[in-house]
Order: sequence, then structure tokens, then C-alpha cells
Amino acid sequence: MDANAEVFVTLSADLLDRLRKVAQKEHVPLRWLVAGLICDTVEADRLPVGAGSGAMAAAAR
Repeated sequence: MDANAEVFVTLSADLLDRLRKVAQKEHVPLRWLVAGLICDTVEADRLPVGAGSGAMAAAAR
């Protein structure tokens, strides 16, 4: 992924609220969680069906 690329993300109010709570609990910036969500989604899109291995796949289990 190009580190200079600009990405716009639209989150539902519920997801944003949940991510804020996780960020506060884990003491990490909210933008890091959102960036991780985007990167996992991009990586999962590149994998064959059923081969998910990122945080998104772990969360779905």
C-alpha cells in the first residue's frame, strides 16, 4: 500500500463509538484502529476466498 495515498473512510455511528471505546481502553490513537481496519480489509481482498488471516478474520471467528 502506498504510504502517501489518501483514503477517506465513512464509519457508522455505532462502529465509530465502538472504536473510540477500544482506543481509549487500549490507549492507542483512534486513527491507528481505523488504519488497521483498512489494511486488514485490503489484505483480505487480496487473499483467496476462505483464506483470511488478519484481524478481520480473527474478529469474525
